[in-house]
Amino acid sequence: MNSKFHRFFIFLVLAVLIFPTSSQGIKIVTWNILNFPGTTGEGRIEYFRQIVDELNPDILVVQEMLSVEGTTMFQKK
Repeated sequence: MNSKFHRFFIFLVLAVLIFPTSSQGIKIVTWNILNFPGTTGEGRIEYFRQIVDELNPDILVVQEMLSVEGTTMFQKK
């Protein structure tokens, strides 16, 4: 057996055994939060939290996060 094929085969077997086969899936949300936090971060954070709570994503990806402080502010609840 070819080495690349052998590794690929092992990966497939492990993937089938590890990953669930439910029909529910994973909810991924991507959101451009437009220069967050900027000068209006404090005023917008509550709206972001309400929407994220309603969507209840498994993975949230954001664009235009300006700073580590903005990330910390966005993550706090």
